[in-house]
Amino acid sequence: MKTKRNTLTLIIRRGFVAMALLALVLPSWPSRIPTGAAQDVLQSNPLLQNNPPFDFNDAFYTQNGIDPARLIVRVGTPNRPQNVWTVDNFNTDPTRNNIRTLETAAAFDINGNLNYFNVFAVLNVDAFLDNPAGVRARTIADSFRAIFFPKTPRLANGDPGPVSLGFAVETRRQDNAFETKDTYFCQNLLGFWVANFAIFTKKAFMPAGKKILKTYSDRNGFDADGTPLLRTVTEVDELVAQGLIEIRQNPLTGGEGTR
Repeated sequence: MKTKRNTLTLIIRRGFVAMALLALVLPSWPSRIPTGAAQDVLQSNPLLQNNPPFDFNDAFYTQNGIDPARLIVRVGTPNRPQNVWTVDNFNTDPTRNNIRTLETAAAFDINGNLNYFNVFAVLNVDAFLDNPAGVRARTIADSFRAIFFPKTPRLANGDPGPVSLGFAVETRRQDNAFETKDTYFCQNLLGFWVANFAIFTKKAFMPAGKKILKTYSDRNGFDADGTPLLRTVTEVDELVAQGLIEIRQNPLTGGEGTR
């Protein structure tokens, strides 16, 4: 099996138009179980019956092949800023704990629809348990890609300059694209992703490359770099095949983040 480091991103619910990163959620959540008239509203509106974005509990991580003690920057721990999570004792889901994330981000699904997600933790390969559940988790993790789009300065010769392979929002030129293929919602219960960073090559800015890129910008518009906005993993794959995008990953050790 190919060795990689993975982001652990945790799916919650499909967004309004389609799906689910790292955990897709509805853009608004009740903070606790309502009573009285508010309960009546909840019962009459199925969209409001989704659970808030609580982290999975240790038992559920273990059941699905992950050593929870080896999760990195997990919500509810001192390694994750406390302003992005809170203790909330109103959870009723037996697979979740009482840590609710307060941080939501956006990404495109496999069809190019914009969705919302939560990140509960990231992990290195040593977090996969050495048992059949861990092997299965690793196989799942290696089969789903999250495409990140780092802002890319250009050198005088047109080559890409230094780029960040971290996960900070301010380093991105557009929202992520996630490979939410058919098996995602029934197999990828923890929301695993391999982080791929898409960078336009020098060839993309030559006359032939610019002509190709124009078809994407005409369809999707532009990102923060003034390059075409890419809404799907398929669009990224098309441009990789034509040599207009290169994919980078963090190394197994070191680097700016996990793979």
